[in-house]
Amino acid sequence: MLHLLLIIALLLPSQCFPAELPVVKLLAGGKELKAEIARTPSQMETGLMGRRVLGEGEGMLFLFEAPEQAALYMKETYIPLSCAFIDSGGVILEIRDMEPMDETPVTSASSRVRFALEANRGWFERNNIGPGMPVRTEKGDLLSLF
Repeated sequence: MLHLLLIIALLLPSQCFPAELPVVKLLAGGKELKAEIARTPSQMETGLMGRRVLGEGEGMLFLFEAPEQAALYMKETYIPLSCAFIDSGGVILEIRDMEPMDETPVTSASSRVRFALEANRGWFERNNIGPGMPVRTEKGDLLSLF
């Protein structure tokens, strides 16, 4: 039986078994969000691919090595998401909605993006969180995650 499971695991795409990613508690507008951290190119490319559910108050935080004009896509992502593009100081620059399974890149207007935070679509709006508001970890600023 173990052999059969191993063979199945080798044949299935890796996103069917999401890797255990570190989780950080974020604070935005007085609201908590537990976010998995995507730091490596592979983790960032995979993102939330293959996931069917994202709990309320959960998300994924992408860490970019340097400020850039960020672009994210929804390849093989079934969950409707909103994405906050955040600068090095932890300030939200803009929030964009993203469509499930849409491979068209959603590109930030700014080239100062250091972090991108994905949450269930409408989470930011439901929690009155918008551009100009800070996002930080429970222990300090977002740059401390590096």
